[in-house]
Amino acid sequence: SPLSRYSELPGFKGHVHWLDYKNHRKFQPRLALAHVNHGFGASSLSWLPALPALADRFQIKRLVGHDSPGFGFTDRPKDLHSYTFESSADIGASLVHETLNKEHNATSNNDTKTVLLMGHSMGSLTTLEMAKKLDPSIEQHIILVDPALGYRRIQKQSNTRLANAFKTITRPFGHVLTALGCYVVRRVMERPNSWRTGLRAVWGDPSRVTDSDVLRFQWPAIAKGWERGLFRYAKALSISKDHL
Repeated sequence: SPLSRYSELPGFKGHVHWLDYKNHRKFQPRLALAHVNHGFGASSLSWLPALPALADRFQIKRLVGHDSPGFGFTDRPKDLHSYTFESSADIGASLVHETLNKEHNATSNNDTKTVLLMGHSMGSLTTLEMAKKLDPSIEQHIILVDPALGYRRIQKQSNTRLANAFKTITRPFGHVLTALGCYVVRRVMERPNSWRTGLRAVWGDPSRVTDSDVLRFQWPAIAKGWERGLFRYAKALSISKDHL
């Protein structure tokens, strides 16, 4: 997208892909900035069609949103901590702070720093974690769309002994199982119309899934090693802090 940017942000080993939308309409802004977090299997590109409408509806100067590690075009480092909700929240908080500071310096005014944080599905967990990391002087408004907040509850209720036993048994074969899993995922997702079929299964109105929608979800899968990033994200879920 013409809105795509790549940056190195504090606390992350690699480049982060993010979108930067600027609202050029003339109005008195209600919010200085909005940040959007995508859900599982998506990227910041999933928000692309909604950005202009969000900017006008909420009268926002600028909207940004990053690809969570493991998804989109953000780099895929080897350490698992990079794929946790906390790491993604660190990226988002750094992006918000840097963008607000640039906006503040460019306008040279004393406007209140007010931001809107939006999260979809599992991105809602990142959004809530971001809210704790932002500077206390920043006024926050939060909107969660279909939040996957029940995930932690399910994880806490899982059979810990069984999970630990499974890890012990599979640990010697970890690399083999990961390689096999990556191969299977690649083959499945490379099949014709696999992305379209998957999106139609979860779309509010399947008949409204367009070629552009499919491309925005499918495109990041051309990145080298995208499937390994997905597996690292899945593994990192077990080391993320308890949110609920």
